[in-house]
Amino acid sequence: MLGMATSLSRLILSLPEMARWLADSSTPLLVILRDQSSISTETAQSAIDLAHTLHIQLTLIPRGQFAVHTKEKTDADTDETAGGEAQSNFGLAKAFMHYKTSSTKWFGVIDDDTFFVSLPAMIRALEAYAPDQPYYVGALSERHLGMNTEGFKAWGGAGIFMTLPLMTILAASFDTCISMAGTWGDALWRDCIARSTSPTVQLTELPGLHQLDMFPSVSGWYESGPWPLLTLHHWKSWHSFPVPEAHLVTSLAGPRSLFARFAFRAGDQNLVFTNGYSLVEYPSGLPDMNLVENTFVAYPEAHDEDGVREFRFSLGRLRPRMKEGKDKKSWILEHAVDDGGTVRQFYVRRGAGPDGTDSVFEVDWVR
Repeated sequence: MLGMATSLSRLILSLPEMARWLADSSTPLLVILRDQSSISTETAQSAIDLAHTLHIQLTLIPRGQFAVHTKEKTDADTDETAGGEAQSNFGLAKAFMHYKTSSTKWFGVIDDDTFFVSLPAMIRALEAYAPDQPYYVGALSERHLGMNTEGFKAWGGAGIFMTLPLMTILAASFDTCISMAGTWGDALWRDCIARSTSPTVQLTELPGLHQLDMFPSVSGWYESGPWPLLTLHHWKSWHSFPVPEAHLVTSLAGPRSLFARFAFRAGDQNLVFTNGYSLVEYPSGLPDMNLVENTFVAYPEAHDEDGVREFRFSLGRLRPRMKEGKDKKSWILEHAVDDGGTVRQFYVRRGAGPDGTDSVFEVDWVR
């Protein structure tokens, strides 16, 4: 069972994207609407109808049904503060226990921009842990800054996964824990676990959950051949990349094919194709492809050298950023479409042709 806390407008925008991985599954989605005191509205019904059309098992929950808010709000308000977000997010503890079924073993807390590369693969990954024991599973932020300021916890955008025994404890401690809200929701889950369990249930880190706390170009990460690949985050906020369209190729080639790399030569050209992300030419020869290119920073005002320090513990030694147009020439995926048996991908290099025209490569995957 999955759950999130978000606004109604963001949910409506996110549902078609979520359908790529959630449609036609047996996994229900609970959504606490942070900006709605009632779900008996035309807009809320439109979200329910959309989810039904997309074959998503959606349950809407108005704010306040399972969480206590510290101030009166109108439907135009949202929980913009950390504490307000945490209260709504932690309301899922009660919601999960209310809506669970006899077959429910795991609960996942996600963001509205969490993207599962393969929900079956996620479920298989959790099978390594006994569901009758209290487990708290997740991933750290990639950047040192995040852990330095917010501490050791499972980051919510990558996904937080807890077993029924642990959720039972947290729901029983709800009234005490909700009063601790003062930081973000993922921190409140951590703090409630620390307060309510003895011995303390520690975070179990699961490889493949990716918070992607990086700005603004994450091409170096995508082109590094990341694996395992269970979840992606921040792809439409901290950076911009059409992950749902990139994901279309998995319908034909499977989830392992996403961001898989292929290096080849065409005449005197050295090319690397990262499936679903880019085609890159390296005029002076291939760099060390075992290292992640340092194309990103930990925060908007940071410099490349800050990134080297910030991400060393999570990504290892980085190779220097390469100059586009000189050290490399990149065609980035901008659009993909499933024509029914054929997935057509379009990789674009803007302003690369004569008179500033665009250059486009089309890659077709045929069943």
